[in-house]
Amino acid sequence: MFFILGTKTFYRKVGYVADFCPICRSPQPFQIRRIGLASHLYYLPVSQGKLIGYDRTCQQCKTLSTTDFSRYHQALKRSPASLDELIAQTFPTLRTYYSTRLALEQRVQQSALFLSADERHNLICEVFDCLAPIVQKRFTSVTCDWQTGVALLFVIFVFAFLTPYWHLYLPPDISQVPLRVAIAASLIALIWQLSVSKFRFMRQKILSRLATALMPLQPTKQEIERVLNELAASNMKIGKKVNWKDLEPALQEARQNRLLAAKHIKDTPSLRP
Repeated sequence: MFFILGTKTFYRKVGYVADFCPICRSPQPFQIRRIGLASHLYYLPVSQGKLIGYDRTCQQCKTLSTTDFSRYHQALKRSPASLDELIAQTFPTLRTYYSTRLALEQRVQQSALFLSADERHNLICEVFDCLAPIVQKRFTSVTCDWQTGVALLFVIFVFAFLTPYWHLYLPPDISQVPLRVAIAASLIALIWQLSVSKFRFMRQKILSRLATALMPLQPTKQEIERVLNELAASNMKIGKKVNWKDLEPALQEARQNRLLAAKHIKDTPSLRP
């Protein structure tokens, strides 16, 4: 009998805290997870393992990043409906801790174009730096989204079930053209989904977040390309996978969505501050 033993990274949900999100550009609720390196038996942890660190996921934009858990007073098992209540219970010094940053964000909202060139460059870099590890992991590992998974199941169905039993249910004189078409279609679908999955990931998971975070800054093509060139020179995947041609429409869409949201609030008296 074989036993599967070893060590593996395990994640355990700790709770919810409040913190500042560079993508949302404001304080937001976060879910905290403990990261531990533990021994496993058949991939089931036998202990919490050695503490590696903590990560956090913004509950608004869903961006994952590492965090220093010591800055929080505690983590709540359930996130309260009020952000102010979450701040008071988990990070009561948040506004003092981020006082300089919150003042800068207020200037961004008033008129981002009046920021200095260095301030604008640093803020743009920060957004890309937040998302760079996510892109780096996606393009250096083998992952499968649900569309690719469906295509893979189609291939398995064709080769494992349809092909072996084709002649059991149909007369031998029936043409095999439909079977060959099914085989070719399944393979083409899988290859196509594999080829576009990473582009789909960039469009759905990265460009939308970049646009949301960068839109208040109203960045120019030159500012974005400068940051991308710096990231590419540092061998960061995000510097090579993002370009202005794809980012510009996402920025325009984010700007349009913000205008629609503002109009909705204006037209709905109950939502006005």
